[in-house]
Amino acid sequence: IDNLDNPLDYATPSSSIQTGVLLATSSATIPLIEGTKSLKITNGTSNSLTDVVGLWHLDETGGTGAYLHDSTSNANHGTPNGTTLVKGISGKGRNFNGTSDYVDITNSTSLQLTNNFTMEAWFYRNSDSGGFERIISKSDSNSYDYWMQIGSTDLATCGVTIAAGTNYSISTTIAIPTGNLIHLACTLNSSNSWSIYV
Repeated sequence: IDNLDNPLDYATPSSSIQTGVLLATSSATIPLIEGTKSLKITNGTSNSLTDVVGLWHLDETGGTGAYLHDSTSNANHGTPNGTTLVKGISGKGRNFNGTSDYVDITNSTSLQLTNNFTMEAWFYRNSDSGGFERIISKSDSNSYDYWMQIGSTDLATCGVTIAAGTNYSISTTIAIPTGNLIHLACTLNSSNSWSIYV
């Protein structure tokens, strides 16, 4: 998640695997894995979130209202609707039923992204719903719309609708399997061209 010049340049914050969702602009500064390029798995919160507009670990154990905290200074906190807390690969995570569970995040200007951004998520797909499975979805009346989803043919798709009503999207060429931990990342550059990584 840096200047989009190399798909292997991105790593999760502090070179660790975190459960949750990350949105970042193309100028985001997130440390890379150095040395042997082996992955170091750690728990905790990132110390470097420059230009990251939202980072949700989804591991809070309880609360009321918008208690799913955004780890950035933007305070785009989320309110869970129907989700349940489950054991994750590293700590806790959220289980979504695939039909009606979601996390509601208040509309914020920091989330009105139209180009030069990356969105990524770690998720475990329990089963195939046969329909559209939204992972990230942002929509408002100002046409700042973007999404990450698995479609009815099991292909992952990322897309954006710009204010003029034009859609730009990309899909994987392989189906996203069930029963596996998946890391999906999509980047959109200033020419409205997507790259997708599984």
